[in-house]
Amino acid sequence: MVQSLRRDFEWSLNDNVGIYLDPYNDFTNGFFFGISPYGVQREGLISGGGKGDDGYNINWDNKWYSAVRRLEDRWIAEIAIPFKSIRYNQKELVWNVNFIRQDLKRNEVSSWIATPIQFFPSSLAWTGKMNWQGPAPHAGTNISIIPYAIASTSKDNESGTSENKLNGGFDAKVGITPSLNLDLTVNPDFSTVEVDKQIINLTRFEFQFPERRQFFLENSDLFSAPGFGSITQPFFSRRIGLASDTVGNLKQVPILYGARISGKLGPKWRVGLMNLQTKETMSLGLPAQNYSVGVLQKQVLARSNFDVFVVNKQSLDLSEYDPTKFYHETLVKEVWNGSDTVPQLNTYNRVVRTDFNFITVNNKWGGKAYYHYSFASFSDRDAYSAGGYASYSTRTIFLETGFIALGKILMPNPGSCRTQPCIQDP
Repeated sequence: MVQSLRRDFEWSLNDNVGIYLDPYNDFTNGFFFGISPYGVQREGLISGGGKGDDGYNINWDNKWYSAVRRLEDRWIAEIAIPFKSIRYNQKELVWNVNFIRQDLKRNEVSSWIATPIQFFPSSLAWTGKMNWQGPAPHAGTNISIIPYAIASTSKDNESGTSENKLNGGFDAKVGITPSLNLDLTVNPDFSTVEVDKQIINLTRFEFQFPERRQFFLENSDLFSAPGFGSITQPFFSRRIGLASDTVGNLKQVPILYGARISGKLGPKWRVGLMNLQTKETMSLGLPAQNYSVGVLQKQVLARSNFDVFVVNKQSLDLSEYDPTKFYHETLVKEVWNGSDTVPQLNTYNRVVRTDFNFITVNNKWGGKAYYHYSFASFSDRDAYSAGGYASYSTRTIFLETGFIALGKILMPNPGSCRTQPCIQDP
């Protein structure tokens, strides 16, 4: 029974079989590859041990090979996954693995390793072992480049004028080690990215569409997991390269270049470093901006981790205040300069945070505790967020409790105050 022939089909609506890999032996991060009876592939990343729906990212794509043979009473699938397509700890001699079969006709899900019914069978807490007799093979030279070029020409026959445009750039992925990856982008176009589904948002909070751009996907949990829900998330990559115009429509902001290093440093450490530069866009009231993110994560206990995180957004070349020029940066304060006051724009925003994520070996207990603090040019008083939650799950009981605390932030009024600083309490 198959309801879709589209890549990355929905798991619950199609017969399929898949392999779920934890090549780090940390029961936390991994990969999954699945195939339907008609040879349609799906693959993605596993984070947080695969305990919940948010632990599976199907937007990640890579190259692997498969073949399917359908018979009268069964179907047979064969897959081949190159070592270049995954990240792994080459020195680790034990990988965690599970095989899962979805049979819609019989309404049956079966797995190689038995899983308690209250947990996903794909949870990395319940896996078998793949034992290597020696170190896993080295992936070798692991570089992929995706270039693009766009050319256009137009002519106005009435005025006799014509215009020619040429644009190009590339994305690149470099395997520094089998477990550490470098992503590069220069003048990206992102035209190959799947369009978002249309959503009608009836809440007062913004809807956060999933990130689909390949540059941001690998190890994306390192950058997006901090906080407790989207309200307190300190970094959301979909805001990079987009801005609203004067009527609220989102428009593209050109990204000049970007670099991103992410992955494992040894068996217990993970690192993520990212830097992107956007172009000054006068039509959207935006100056040139630089985004920098750094995160360092240490695995503690059996499956828990502790991390520190820094994010910085810096607006460049804002020496003169002009609300008609940079209307996205119109928060100002008055600074005393001799006998008069002069306006000063909000030029940066920085967030530092620390998180502790807790999960037991058997998935029964889980939780999080975090503290974030935000710094801006002139709005850093009480700019904190703290929170956490704890959960307990068995076959018959699920309990969860949590809290969020937000500080009171004092912000200058939009626009210039010519006599004294204007402070409002939002």
